[in-house]
Amino acid sequence: MPKIIDNARSYLLHELRDETAEEDVHRIDACVGYFNLRGWSKFTKPLDQVTPKDGQPRLRLLIGMLDSPDRELQRHLNGQDMLDNSERNVLYRNLREQLSRQLTYGTPTRADETTLLDLQQRIRDGQVVIRAHLAYPMHAKLYITHRRKTRYPHLGFVGSSNLTLAGLEGQGELNVDVSDEDATGKLVGWFEERWDDDRNLDITDELLELIDASWAHPKHPYHVYLKMVYHLSTPIREGVETHGIPPDLERLLLPHQKTASQFAAARMAHRGGAIVGDVTGLGKTLIAIAAARLRQNSRGGKTLVVCPRNLVNMWEHHCEQYGVSGKVLTFRGTVNRLSDLYGWYGTVIVDESHNLRHRTRQDYKAIKSFIGDHQSKVMLLTATPYNREFSDVANQLALFVEETAPLGIRPALLIENVGTEELTKRLQRRKLFDCSHDTLAAFRLSEHPSDWRRLMDRYLIRRTRRYIEQAHARDVIAVTPANKSRVVVLPSTGRVVTVNGRPAEWKVRRARREKRFDAPTAANSVQALPKEPERLRRSFETIEASPGRRVVIGPGPEGEPPVELEPGDTVENRKGLLVGGELRLIPTRRCKGIEYTPGPDAEVASKETLNDVDTLHLPRYNLARYWSETRPEPPGGYTDDDREQTETWANDPTNRGGRNLAGFSRTLLYKRLSSSGPAFIISLERHLLRNRIRLHALREGLPIPHGDSSTSLDIPPEDTDSLHDAWDDTEISGSGTEMLDLPNPVDAYQHIRNIKNPAIKWLSPQLFQRELEEHLQSDNQRIVGILDRIGEWNQAADTKLDALCRLVTEIHPDEKVLVFSEFADTTEYVARSLRERGVAAVRSVSGTHRDPGAEATAFSPKSNNAEVPPSEQTRVLVATDVLSEGQNLQDAHIVVNYDLPWAVVKLVQRAGRVDRIGQESPHVRVVTMLPPGGVEEVLDLRKRIRDRLAENARVFGGGERFFGDAAEAAILTEVVYEGEDPTLEEEGEVDVTSRAYDIWTDAEAEHPEHTAAALALPNVVYATQTKPGQNRGTGAVTHVQDREGINAFAYTESNSGIASVITPSEVLDLVACHPDTPKSPPLADHHQLVETAKTGPLRQPAAAVEGQTDPLRTRAVARLREHLAAAVQPGFQTVLGAGEADTRRVLNDLHRWPLKRTAVDIVLPGLKELTVSDFATKLIRMRNDDELCVNPAEHIGPPQIICSMGFNPR
Repeated sequence: MPKIIDNARSYLLHELRDETAEEDVHRIDACVGYFNLRGWSKFTKPLDQVTPKDGQPRLRLLIGMLDSPDRELQRHLNGQDMLDNSERNVLYRNLREQLSRQLTYGTPTRADETTLLDLQQRIRDGQVVIRAHLAYPMHAKLYITHRRKTRYPHLGFVGSSNLTLAGLEGQGELNVDVSDEDATGKLVGWFEERWDDDRNLDITDELLELIDASWAHPKHPYHVYLKMVYHLSTPIREGVETHGIPPDLERLLLPHQKTASQFAAARMAHRGGAIVGDVTGLGKTLIAIAAARLRQNSRGGKTLVVCPRNLVNMWEHHCEQYGVSGKVLTFRGTVNRLSDLYGWYGTVIVDESHNLRHRTRQDYKAIKSFIGDHQSKVMLLTATPYNREFSDVANQLALFVEETAPLGIRPALLIENVGTEELTKRLQRRKLFDCSHDTLAAFRLSEHPSDWRRLMDRYLIRRTRRYIEQAHARDVIAVTPANKSRVVVLPSTGRVVTVNGRPAEWKVRRARREKRFDAPTAANSVQALPKEPERLRRSFETIEASPGRRVVIGPGPEGEPPVELEPGDTVENRKGLLVGGELRLIPTRRCKGIEYTPGPDAEVASKETLNDVDTLHLPRYNLARYWSETRPEPPGGYTDDDREQTETWANDPTNRGGRNLAGFSRTLLYKRLSSSGPAFIISLERHLLRNRIRLHALREGLPIPHGDSSTSLDIPPEDTDSLHDAWDDTEISGSGTEMLDLPNPVDAYQHIRNIKNPAIKWLSPQLFQRELEEHLQSDNQRIVGILDRIGEWNQAADTKLDALCRLVTEIHPDEKVLVFSEFADTTEYVARSLRERGVAAVRSVSGTHRDPGAEATAFSPKSNNAEVPPSEQTRVLVATDVLSEGQNLQDAHIVVNYDLPWAVVKLVQRAGRVDRIGQESPHVRVVTMLPPGGVEEVLDLRKRIRDRLAENARVFGGGERFFGDAAEAAILTEVVYEGEDPTLEEEGEVDVTSRAYDIWTDAEAEHPEHTAAALALPNVVYATQTKPGQNRGTGAVTHVQDREGINAFAYTESNSGIASVITPSEVLDLVACHPDTPKSPPLADHHQLVETAKTGPLRQPAAAVEGQTDPLRTRAVARLREHLAAAVQPGFQTVLGAGEADTRRVLNDLHRWPLKRTAVDIVLPGLKELTVSDFATKLIRMRNDDELCVNPAEHIGPPQIICSMGFNPR
């Protein structure tokens, strides 16, 4: 009787083991549908008990199922029983891919490694031979043992078990043994016939190659490093492959701009948006224009550009010149003008997006709503996305990233510190009850820089000047004529510079060691946080020709003639870029502090003045403090309008809550005090006049004018001075100087009443306590005392102005000079005084100027592609920071900080106006005006101011970071005194994708054989290297990737067994190696370290999207509900037969799952173009065809191990 083997009461594996143990078996033949390489471990015991005949294998294995069930069914329905040669080739490739994929499933173990090596060795020894059956698909399962006995020479097992873990013992099967001699003889004949079929293919050698290539054999460290690099560089490579640069832009863009625009276009397509965070001077505008053109060419639609007011003309010119259709609006203009735009705006560019750090602003809300309505892809341009808090970055991302949309990455360090339960509770306290941990809302709760770096890796494109020099620049020779005319730039390849006939020895001067500070600063944006080691800065020696020093540049390799320098000419070994077919220098930055002698400004910054400012009450900025509910109206009463405004103000909880603007006002007084005497004096006079206006109203029982501060605070300031006006009430247009011409507060009060400014509220004096009048009077007395002590300002005695005048008339008499100040009053004073001293072609510009861009063009026409007659050009331009963002002013190469800005980032932005790629001068000079005590005196003054603010003000500053701590003091000292090439803007990392892309392309050019080897590596491979000096112990880096292509990394230490997430940037630094890096012995616990990382911090977060809808799905749901509401009665049918039940199924899917990418392109125009009924019918059809929502099984899955790198210092 045959024996039933069902892997329940008896197991096929045990039967085979018992058969080979008890009988004299010399070979096993097996024919199966599927073969699992890791199932081999179960088969080794029976095989070891086989004693083969000489020259014969222990096992012959025939694999028959090589095609997918779908293709098999399709062929059957088409009547194709046999396979042709092309189909056999397909089946062979399928088998190879199937076996290869098996080696990438799951997590490697030492047992699996032993199994694979055992199989490989048996194949090499000839113990195992494997063939693929290619005549036709075959799903037979047969195992035959061959005995030496002649009476019962064979035993067969026929049934359903494949040679897999499940088939041998892991799952229910049905097999029977066959011992009858006649029956087994027929089975043997059947097997031999198929084994010998000439259409079969021996895959033994291929299997050896697969195991050789798999993780079972440790790889070379450099190849695994390149594999990580390749995956990290995928977004740029895909962008380059799928987005071709238009010819008119191809000639214009630099290499780093081309890849950035293609990268940005791909990022916007896949992530919804991108942040271009290149440091100043690297051409973010052209990157954005090119990316917009790429999207316009491929997706259609228009482009909306939102930018500061002073950049509108530049953007309009660029859009027109390079064929980008759309509209350019100011931040303020978006509030009222977005509703007037027609058509689909598929791309939105926000220039200087750090202006949208606060999501309560009206322009922020308008732009975010517009992006959601149009499902626009977004590009944010900013060199400084991070100013003070991580919410600055989060709010900018939230323009296109939904707060509760799954991102696929989690704030790992936050979770590591507080745990998942606590994070859930914190989200629930924010009324986010169904919010998963892989969302922007969850990241908002993290204060860990590494979490934010991982998040920014998804969206950020950032390159620094040093990175551009290293990745894209070439060595050049720069010759500066003695008369300082245009610099000649020559390729250095093949040229030798000689001095008196001997080759020059270029010396590199090394400046002091430069430390990286751990504390984030405004210049140290979130993507660019701490931790590089100290580095040495360098500058190149300049060789000057003289009558006794003959300097010659030798001939070039292409027959270029030699160049002999004239006396006074200088030559430098520099870095340059090819711009429009012409070599241009990357300028070096030289900084200098100019100290001026003591003057009248000493009294302005005296201790007595600081004390007086410190003790001002500033009651106009904290009126709620003086609120009184008991004082009655005057006998005469008020007009209905005055009474209505009073009641409105009194009932406004914002005003009743006592919003304290006094801190802002005091801060601005301190800032102006450190800018210039006239700016400070004008501010005091404004305060004095406005206080007197209120005193007049209080004493006469008249309504008190009050500006709508809550509204003005919501308006983005174009420079610091307009910010001051916004907080200093809104009853006066412009800078307010016209009010100072009025003879007395009575006339001024009447003037305000007459202009009827709608922003002014008129409040009953009976609302306030008498203490308001007392504090206004007290402040006036102190202000008068300060003004008397300073006295009348005389510009002729201004020593700071003297130093600036010498700079522009004696040191640089014929060169353009750009002077910056934080305040419009200072710029107007400086420009006016320079003209009075005889300096020609001097202009000033501030945020109140109607067209700052026109002034920029008059100062720097060449860089702005404009033709301005020399007689109409500006030589000295004195500007507020309204020109420190976005403008190209590199016709000049001298920047003067007349006052040092309080926000660190302004230093970068100011120098960046002239320190740009394409600057024709070899050096950019940054000059800072300093008091007699130098930078130490500036720091001392600011420390005293900072201390006073910390003691007194509840509201500190204007959302800026101020100089004062050790890191900021060091930055300030460096900018003023370092001498050459300060790297303030280099505080930060290049985005990891750009780094990886350039590492990969360099390797392709220099080591093509190694990149080919890296590309051939399957997943799950690993390597081990020794890295002396690493600050981590023995351990391993694990690299995984989810189905959305998101890369994640963790480091697991051997000693502790603790795995922690690390950023891709850290990984590139940690695993970096070269072709000569030796292989180290693998760690004994390497696979366990990988398992710990994968099941710990790298486990796939739940993609909890149920109940969380993006704006497009929200609108689609609303339209479908409108369709349901239109039904006359339940159970209605549409004209196409799609009824209520079908519509509700679509609604359910939209509520639960995200749209497929292809569906987005159909749903969005459908919302605009289809009727409600047609739209519902369209979505029902898409659902029925599985074209609407992401299949949950496809959307959620475990991460795939890409590779790992061990570190074994022994």
